[in-house]
Amino acid sequence: MALFHVGFTLKDAYNRSTRRSFLMDDLNLAAAEINVGLWVTAYQAITELQLVESRLTEVVTYAGAPQAGSNIDEGATFRAALDTPNKYASVSVPGIIAAARGPLGVIDMTDTDIAAWVAFYESGLITASDGETVTTIESGVLDK
Repeated sequence: MALFHVGFTLKDAYNRSTRRSFLMDDLNLAAAEINVGLWVTAYQAITELQLVESRLTEVVTYAGAPQAGSNIDEGATFRAALDTPNKYASVSVPGIIAAARGPLGVIDMTDTDIAAWVAFYESGLITASDGETVTTIESGVLDK
């Protein structure tokens, strides 16, 4: 069995929204998709609210431990050029690796691990938070 997270966004007649979260234990993603569809139908039958969207995510647990001294407050923000002319997005990474921290708080964009991360954005596989395509990640700086 695999564990899935199901999230609903609901809206009332006054245009206010609320979210509800559920855990689903199912055989696999295909079965979970079918069962979420059935759950949506059952849920809609008992609420007057509009079901705006549902989200299905598989819960994956990773082994490992944080590096000694790592700190979520020590992050970096990257400037991402979008495919819309003259439009940029900020992409933040908490706990940025020490190896990528350059002098004067600038991130070393030639670091192998940083370059591999950037490649996911520049390939179009990962988009900006609003779904826009990133053409390039231009630079990164340490957060203050």
